[in-house]
Amino acid sequence: MRRSVISALVLLGAACGDRARATAGAADTPRPDFSLRDTACVATLDGEGARTEPPVPRLAAARRLSCVIEDGSPPRALVLVADTAAGLVTGILLLDASGTDTVQRLAVEQDEPPVPGVPYFVATDFDADGARDLALRRWAGATGNVGHEVWRFDRRDGRFVHDSALSATVSIRPVPDRPCVEGRTKGGMAGLEYEAQRLCRAGGRWRVEWEESQEADVAAGRLVRRVREWRGDSVALIRVDTLALPRP
Repeated sequence: MRRSVISALVLLGAACGDRARATAGAADTPRPDFSLRDTACVATLDGEGARTEPPVPRLAAARRLSCVIEDGSPPRALVLVADTAAGLVTGILLLDASGTDTVQRLAVEQDEPPVPGVPYFVATDFDADGARDLALRRWAGATGNVGHEVWRFDRRDGRFVHDSALSATVSIRPVPDRPCVEGRTKGGMAGLEYEAQRLCRAGGRWRVEWEESQEADVAAGRLVRRVREWRGDSVALIRVDTLALPRP
């Protein structure tokens, strides 16, 4: 069964052109949430959880990280503040250059506690401007989808600003060397159903560069893939491809 599914995905990628082939089958390819440039700025849960039912992860009440926010600048201290009883991060503090006084506090909400071995916080550059942005893992779904709250660093005033577009992008990851991010929402049919998109920042805002979706038409026994790209001042449907639905 698996061999027939893989063969079908290969054929589907071939039918969708070079750009579509780059994303075909990605639902079955393990990939990191982020391109991690600063390993010191990644927070992973320590411990396996308290003896409670259900288990509550052991988060430190205050976890201090040393992060290079801007290229060429000294590291800055960030502190992750947590509700240890609930096992949730409740705030992020940005400290001054001396590392003693708080210059900004970000109020945060996590829907689910972190899980052992999976980074729940990272500072990485999402828009390729040479400054690290912040991402806090907020939730994770049964099909592998992951949601984050994201704050971009505003170099004009040296503060972090919540980014609603990036926070709404499921399973977000930066595109190397471009001011772009990609997201992918996996649905049913073992990942054969999905929605994906690329957002790129230009003129002070995020714009969709392309969107791609694939859904199963079970009654017709086929998969339908739609590809949309930015044309002029809107996103236009440029291609619809079909493939026979793999048999179980």
